[in-house]
Amino acid sequence: QFPTVFEFNEDLLLALLDNLYSCRFGTFLSNCFLDREKHLNATTLSIWRWVEQNYARFLNPDYAEYSEGPVIPSVNPKNIKVWEGYFARFDLSQLPFAPGSNNPTVYYD
Repeated sequence: QFPTVFEFNEDLLLALLDNLYSCRFGTFLSNCFLDREKHLNATTLSIWRWVEQNYARFLNPDYAEYSEGPVIPSVNPKNIKVWEGYFARFDLSQLPFAPGSNNPTVYYD
């Protein structure tokens, strides 16, 4: 609903969601900051360091600074849309398929 208000693009949100359960980074492991500090900092990486290293990849080119107070999205059902970038990214019907075939799975068998 507000594509220019968020400084970062959809790729950052997808990367955070993908790595939430991947155990690639220690940021999401343990129950609290103190546990992570005590047990994980020496053996795992922080996802925020990785985001910082790939900062340009995650910037929203349409971002415009917004200072008119809090952003309050409409919760009217007609304005709510499925997040296709997340929920449809592994949907075979969204992928290209073999020419002359109406079945996308033919290409990927």
